[in-house]
Amino acid sequence: MTSEAVSGKTVLVVDDQPGVRRLMRRLLELAGYAVVDFADGESAIRLLPQLPPIACALLDLTMPSMDGLTLSRVLRQQRPNLPVIFMSGYDRNQVLQADLVDERELSFLEKPFTREELMAVINATAI
Repeated sequence: MTSEAVSGKTVLVVDDQPGVRRLMRRLLELAGYAVVDFADGESAIRLLPQLPPIACALLDLTMPSMDGLTLSRVLRQQRPNLPVIFMSGYDRNQVLQADLVDERELSFLEKPFTREELMAVINATAI
């Protein structure tokens, strides 16, 4: 579930696709981040109190049982200043037009994304 990192910053990744989680872990660890990942929002919420400080959360917007938007709201109840980045196969405009997220709270990665795009949004968002 967790790994040590040189930077001392931990990134939370929640995505129902194992391949996406593995890729995210690899890219983030290579960049020096520790990674905590979960396949669903319920697990992330249940274990959040046991986790170290989180620099930011990368959440898949569409997941079974609990979507990323709902998860982000619950996470922010427990950690109000937690930066959240949403990931989705939908593009940013589709997400905004569907009124899924307010534009002011939308840090967004459109799947598939490059390593450079991932690192740019992480570096701009992580506290």
